[in-house]
Amino acid sequence: MNVTEAKFALLDQVSSDYLSGASGLTDRWLFEQTLYTASVRRLILQYFPFVPHTKVLDAGTGFGILALELAGQLPVNVIGVDVDDSKLSVAKELQSRLNQANYFYSGSEVQFRNENLYALSFKGEEFDSVISRFVYQHLDDPMRATRELYRVMRAGGYICIIDVDDQFSITYPESKGAMQKLEQAFAEMQAKRGGDRFVGRKLSTYLHEAGFEIQGTAIQPMAQHSVMKSTDASHQFFLNRLYGAKEEMIAKDILTEKEFEQYVREVSDHEGIVQFNTNAQVVVIAKKPD
Repeated sequence: MNVTEAKFALLDQVSSDYLSGASGLTDRWLFEQTLYTASVRRLILQYFPFVPHTKVLDAGTGFGILALELAGQLPVNVIGVDVDDSKLSVAKELQSRLNQANYFYSGSEVQFRNENLYALSFKGEEFDSVISRFVYQHLDDPMRATRELYRVMRAGGYICIIDVDDQFSITYPESKGAMQKLEQAFAEMQAKRGGDRFVGRKLSTYLHEAGFEIQGTAIQPMAQHSVMKSTDASHQFFLNRLYGAKEEMIAKDILTEKEFEQYVREVSDHEGIVQFNTNAQVVVIAKKPD
């Protein structure tokens, strides 16, 4: 699939403008992460056989960025679904702004709806394609969701599931002290939500057991050498992510408020820390049998 970089640039600008004016945005750090990882996310378009004039389900759309990217590049009907109305409101606002900027590909359509992946309201075989990115790590019953995605896909259609597996994460030198405690707190918080940070290795099995035929698997690696500086955008993003999770960590008795503030202060005070970091996301493409 050929992409138009100018469309991506316009989407990035509209999204950044929205973020700069959005006060009190729920999960602001997640929106920032969405912008920060744009180049990696767009590699999906090289893997997946998107076809013009088809109906695509973006399962777990969040702020709707992937659905908006697709509708700007191809004449497709994309429906983005999520259970979080606050995120869907952001997606609809971005859609409105992009529409005013004449962003969308001629003939494309975008809808955002509140839906539960365990019990979608769509009829059987309604979608030609399904894509779901960084959703499975949050599911407490991934097989149920996979069977539901199988139900709403037409025979011969393709599905793409992308998610993390922390076994591919390496840091050297390993985090110590306050940084280690904060990373452990994040992992514990995810576990208490019923999530799975090692879900990447399981995706192809889930799809196979639901009846899909696996077409291909890939690992998208990401690596960086960093020197921590308080002025870096990546450091500010990390702090925003921490504060976005603060209330939940305290409510779940993972950290006290005093511990949280102490660890964040210690991390912020340690400029010049040098680390090599690598992680990866697993990509699985499958087909519903004809």
